[in-house]
Amino acid sequence: NKIKKIFPNAKQFYSKVNESGVDTKTLVYDDLDSTFVKGKNIVFLETKEQGFVSNVTSILNSFINDTINIELVTTNKNNAFEGVNISNNFLSNLNFHYVSTNKKIDIEKDSSFIEKYIANYNFFPTKYSIRAHDMVYDLLLRVSNGDIDNNDIHEIETEYIENKFKYVRSSSGSIDNVGVFVMKFENLKIEELPDN
Repeated sequence: NKIKKIFPNAKQFYSKVNESGVDTKTLVYDDLDSTFVKGKNIVFLETKEQGFVSNVTSILNSFINDTINIELVTTNKNNAFEGVNISNNFLSNLNFHYVSTNKKIDIEKDSSFIEKYIANYNFFPTKYSIRAHDMVYDLLLRVSNGDIDNNDIHEIETEYIENKFKYVRSSSGSIDNVGVFVMKFENLKIEELPDN
């Protein structure tokens, strides 16, 4: 519904329900047949069902041609987009976009950190150890720059090895990290999109 408010002219589709009232977790090609226009088409897919992701990405790929370009986007990339039944070729063809609080470590750029970590612990840093490093480093820098309860300190966006941080105070009073990377599947690789 939030997406529909932003794009009021967008068409909305739901997975099919069979005669018994059971959600089949599928779309049908014919339902989408007249949906796409020449040029760029953006499709938001919001689900936690791996089978539905597999079905939709397969159908969307069948519509791509010389005149129709389809980009797949989700606001909630979860395990459904990573299962064994999900084709990375399809995701790449669809230039799959999603947001993430972290990105993959850049082995060349961050070689100094990696070498020091291996020297201390005798193994390559895991995503959890990198997250812990980035969070502690970010917290120390924020504390050293002023009162940690100051909203101006929260709103500064920072980026480290794999993680990005920018905090906002929610209506309930919690402080939430809203710093994210926009990621994209392209040529079977996951690329970070620039912030502009």
